[in-house]
Amino acid sequence: MSGQTNKGMKKAIVRLSSKGQFTLPAEVRRKIGLRKGDYLKSYTVGDRLILLERVAAGPFEEIVERFSRLAAEKELDEKELATLIKKARRELNRELYGP
Repeated sequence: MSGQTNKGMKKAIVRLSSKGQFTLPAEVRRKIGLRKGDYLKSYTVGDRLILLERVAAGPFEEIVERFSRLAAEKELDEKELATLIKKARRELNRELYGP
């Protein structure tokens, strides 16, 4: 369920599952460009939950997403893709742990 509130804000009523999960309505996901696997930054203020914005996934998820897209776009074979992944791992290692 969704409805209009003041200043153009929209509200939606969602149901919490037994696992603590809820589904954002498709209209909301489309409007803000959310896709399966995206992460959202959340805050609690008193007894309220606020979902603010999409955030970058962790380093592993970013690498998988980036290389999946690249492999599809460039039609890379397994050997080329493996070489690029090794290079990215080395760069990420340097970034996280230094030279």
